[in-house]
Amino acid sequence: MNKLVNSALVAAALMTFPTTAFAETLDYDFTMEITSIYDSYGVFNGLSVGDSLNLSVLLDTAATGDGNATISIAEVSVTSTGSWQSSWSDVQYNSSGLTWDAYSGSVSGSMLVNGITIGHTVSYHQDLYLDFSSISSGDYQLTSALLDLRIENTGKAGLKAKYVAKPPTAVPELDAQSGPQAAALLAGAAFILLSRRRTLTPESV
Repeated sequence: MNKLVNSALVAAALMTFPTTAFAETLDYDFTMEITSIYDSYGVFNGLSVGDSLNLSVLLDTAATGDGNATISIAEVSVTSTGSWQSSWSDVQYNSSGLTWDAYSGSVSGSMLVNGITIGHTVSYHQDLYLDFSSISSGDYQLTSALLDLRIENTGKAGLKAKYVAKPPTAVPELDAQSGPQAAALLAGAAFILLSRRRTLTPESV
């Protein structure tokens, strides 16, 4: 029984892209754990080391230029509010190691980060490293990931996070011999109850 549950949980975490598509694009959602935080702006108030970050990544090595990296973090909202903005991204895929290196960022006159305005030319950086492993079916499984997020101008804020694989939930194992034994016990109990009921029921005359 344990093996069946483990297999189901592993299958749920696998990439289902064929090799050719995986080498060009990656559209993936996963969770990371914060390992460190520094914050002179107060933009990460409410977040602590050990908290979870929910990421959605869309990486495309075939896009024009250096590729396209879109890294969205549910717990971090960033909007450019200045009169000008410049953004960049870079994606690299290593087929021998099944690793993705993704970089994205922007710089603008001011930004709104988690409801707090940061001005005077502020830059936002996201560096993400993903490691996958392949399995016999040809699918891919995320094995490790690192995130380095930075916000900089006259002050600094940032956090780092890593992917933590959740262990499969254990369920009680059923012994192959325990099934028939349990059935025999239930049958015996039912027989005793029925026999007792008959002895307590008055005979009709």
